[in-house]
Formats: sequence, C-alpha cells, structure tokens
Amino acid sequence: MTKQPPERMLAKFLGLFSFGLGVAQLAVPDRINKLIGVQDKPKARAIQRAVGVQELTAAQGIFAFSPPTPVLWARVAGDIMHIGLLAQAFDNKKTDKTKLGATIGALVGIGVLDTFVSARYQSAWPKEPTQGEPLPTRPDSTELEAKVPGNPSITILASEAEIRPRLQELEIASYGDIVFRPAPGDRGTEVVVQTKKNSEKVKADLRRVKQLIEVGEIVRSEGAPEGSKAKRQLFQRPAQPLNDKEFAKAGGRS
Repeated sequence: MTKQPPERMLAKFLGLFSFGLGVAQLAVPDRINKLIGVQDKPKARAIQRAVGVQELTAAQGIFAFSPPTPVLWARVAGDIMHIGLLAQAFDNKKTDKTKLGATIGALVGIGVLDTFVSARYQSAWPKEPTQGEPLPTRPDSTELEAKVPGNPSITILASEAEIRPRLQELEIASYGDIVFRPAPGDRGTEVVVQTKKNSEKVKADLRRVKQLIEVGEIVRSEGAPEGSKAKRQLFQRPAQPLNDKEFAKAGGRS
C-alpha cells in the first residue's frame, strides 16, 4: 500500500481533532470551560460554542478541499485568535491560571503543527494563478501522468487505499492486472493497467477515476455528455441539463 505524504496524514489528524473538539464545545461548553480553567459564565459558554462552530467548519474544509491549504492557514489564524482570548482570561481572578497556562501551551503546540502542515502543503502544491497571470509551465511536464511503455497509466493524488474502490466501481480490473507504485516526489500513486485491450478506452476510464477522486465528479460537456468519443462528437447538441437516463449513461452518480 502506498504510504501517504506526512502532510496529508497530519492534515487528517487535525481534521479529526477539530471535529472532536468542535462537537465537545457545542455539546458541553461548561465542561470545556472547567477543563481549561476558565470561569463558566454565559458569555464564556457562548464563546465556546462559537469556537466549536469554527472547529467543525475547519474539519469539514480539511476533508472537503484538495488540497486544504486555505483551510489550514485559516486554522493558524484561528489559533492566534484563540490564544489571545485565553490570554485575556488571565485578568479574571476566578481563573485557574495553572490549567489556563497549560491550555495556552497546548494551543501553541497545535498552532506550530498547523503552521508546519500549512507550509508543507504550500510548498508541495503550486499556487493558483491570479487573473491575467499565465499558467506555470515546466519542461518535464506537469500532467502527472505516469510513463510506462505499452500500458495505460496515470498518476492520481491519493493513496492506493483511496483509489482501489473507484477502480472497482468502474471495473478497471476487467482490462487486466493493475499495478500501484508511489509517484515521484510524494505526488500520489501511479496506476498502471497491464492490458492488451484498447488502450485509449482504458486511459479514458483512468481519467474518469482520477476526476472522481481529485474533483469529486466526472467533468462532462453538456453538449456531449457521453465524453469525447469521435462517434458522439458527430451528434453534439446545444448544452442543456441532463435527464436521469443521460446522466446515468454519462457515468454520473446520484
């Protein structure tokens, strides 16, 4: 099984951490206040619930976006804000300064981890071009497509465990044996199909798998919903929403 890059594993940990903390802050804010040494008052509970919503939103963003770089940097900003709120609580005489100090220390540690993961993602993923700025080009090709002579192949930004269910869903194994190998530079997994069948059809299905995993859906033109087959291109139509039958034929999922 392909080992995931460290930033991906850490991001998943932070997402799960945010989810658990957010649920606790919404469900039992009074206990969280007692745990961190803050006086339990209605205002403190309201702040806990607001931060809980923020944590749940961060968790959702980490698992929904690929890459989740903006969400991770938002967590860093949130860490700074939370440290500031806790620092203000030191002025309250009823604050348990021992617990509060330990909480601030733990939060600083989480902030350092958030910053590390954000920086790793920032360096590993190209920046989105601004309006009017040309797309970056590289002489060694940036299509992330594995080059294996004679066998259809593609590189997908996911682990083998994440890719296998999609391959089974689209019955890629019916074409031949499937080989997985780590992509260079921790850029996901190379998927190679050892087959003697129509390589163009296999490549098209591999691209569908890549889109399902990295984008979440198969990108189609509503003018030619079945894809780019030459036969279908002869019967293009004005773009329009697909009915259920066309959607299923195009490989969509309900």
